[in-house]
Amino acid sequence: MKKEKKQSKFKKGLLIYTAVMLAALAVGLTVFWFFIQDYENGMPVHGMERTMESFNEEKISDLISNQTFGNAGALEDSSVWVSWYQELIRGKHLTFEEARENTATTPTYLVKADDQPVGKVTLKVTGKNAFKFNLWGFDRLDVSEYLPETATYTVTVPKGVAVTVNGHRLGEEYITENDVVYPELSNIQTYLSEVPLSTTYKISGLLNEPEIAATTGNGRELTLEKDDHNYAFSYAMSDAEIAPLKTMAEGVVNSYAMNFIDVSKQIYNYIMPGSELEENIKLTVTGFYPTKYIASYGFDSMNVSNFNYYSDSCFSCDVQYNFHVKFQNFTVEQESLPGNMRWYFVNKDGKWYLTDLGYLNEES
Repeated sequence: MKKEKKQSKFKKGLLIYTAVMLAALAVGLTVFWFFIQDYENGMPVHGMERTMESFNEEKISDLISNQTFGNAGALEDSSVWVSWYQELIRGKHLTFEEARENTATTPTYLVKADDQPVGKVTLKVTGKNAFKFNLWGFDRLDVSEYLPETATYTVTVPKGVAVTVNGHRLGEEYITENDVVYPELSNIQTYLSEVPLSTTYKISGLLNEPEIAATTGNGRELTLEKDDHNYAFSYAMSDAEIAPLKTMAEGVVNSYAMNFIDVSKQIYNYIMPGSELEENIKLTVTGFYPTKYIASYGFDSMNVSNFNYYSDSCFSCDVQYNFHVKFQNFTVEQESLPGNMRWYFVNKDGKWYLTDLGYLNEES
C-alpha cells in the first residue's frame, strides 16, 4: 500500500515537472520566436522595402528634400525637378540593391528603374523594437549622380547691377569676372575719369530656360541682348536723352564727310584732342579729288541710331550714311562715299568729343 502511494506521488511530481518544463519550453520558444522576428525586422533591408512603397510617381515627392538634387535645383523651383523625377520613374519596374557605399551603420541602397540607376537611398535609425534592435527608416534620397543634361548661362551687366534668376538674387559665388573694362572702350578709357566696368555671372545646372532679370539702383532702365545662353544687359537711353545727342552726332557726320572730300576741316572741332583717332584722321589722305572740279555734294541717306549709354560721360551710336560727290570737267562724273561705323563719344569739360570708331559689317 505504501509502495503504491509513493509511486503515485512520483508520477504526479513527474507530470508536474514535465508540465512545467513544457511550459518553460513553450515560453522559451515563444520568446525565441519573437527574438528572431525582432532581429529580422531590425534588418535594414526591411526599412528599404517600406521606403519602396513610396517610390512611385504619386508619392515620390514625400521622399524629396533639399539634398535630393544636390546643387542642381538651387535656382529653380523644386516642382521643376520633382516633375522631371516623376517622369523618370513613371511606369518603370523599380528594384533596389545594396550600393557600394553601404555600411552597417549607414545602410545605402541603389534604386533602379528598368535596371537603370535612378537614385540612392540612405536609411537612418528611427527607433528600437522590444529586443532593442534598431528599426530603420528613410533618411534621404540622392539623385545627383543621375541628373539629366542641364544648361549653363552667362550674364554680363554693368558693375553694380543686381541680377536675379527665377527670382533668386545672385551672390558673389556666381561671379566669374568682375571690374572688367568693356573691350570696345579700351582705346578711350584714358579719357574717362571713371571707366565703365562690367561683371559677368555664370549659372549652371538649369533644367529649363530661366527667367533672368537685372535691376539698377539708379532707376535707369536696361536693355537686353541675348545670344543663345549668353545674356548681356546694358543701360538704356530715353528719347529725351537721345534727341540732343543725335543732333550733335549728325553734325559730326556732316563734318566727317566734308573732311574726306577736302572742303572743310571742322571735323577737328569734334575729335578728342590728342587721341589716336585725331592722329589717324590727320594721316588720312583727303584730297582725292581737286575741289575745283566738285560741282555739288550731299547725303543720299544718313542714319544715327542704336545709342548705348555707358556712363554720364560716355556713349556710343551707330552711323550709316551714303554721301555723293558730283564733278564737272573731270574724269568721273560722280562718286559715292558710304559709311557704316560705330562711334564712341566722351564728354570732356562739358563738350562731347568723338574719341574712337569702329567699322561695322553689312549685317550690323
